[in-house]
Amino acid sequence: RGADEADGPLARKIAAAGIPRGSGVLCKPNPLAFEVVLDHVQARPSSTVFFDDSLRNVASAHELGVYSVLVRPGRQADARCSMHIQSIHMVPMELPWLTGAAKDTDKDPEKEEIAVTVRA
Repeated sequence: RGADEADGPLARKIAAAGIPRGSGVLCKPNPLAFEVVLDHVQARPSSTVFFDDSLRNVASAHELGVYSVLVRPGRQADARCSMHIQSIHMVPMELPWLTGAAKDTDKDPEKEEIAVTVRA
């Protein structure tokens, strides 16, 4: 990013949170961690899906408007996440709209199309 963007609103928000510039450490569940990633990849929270096995992390993303999925055996989701699945292997069955497994007749016209990009 250019020097003019380095002092943008997100940089000011990070500085106001007391995180030293260039420290390179900003961890979930801090909402700023999600905001930095969303800003970096230029994604809207409403078109982003986040998977984690920590309700604390999922809740933080959910509060920002991210579709958040708790992946944990034996636990039930609550209002702090969008949904709960027992295993990441259940994604095609539980979120067919995300994986493209849904037939055109199964698509919900209220859901916006989401481009899936996997970043590690």
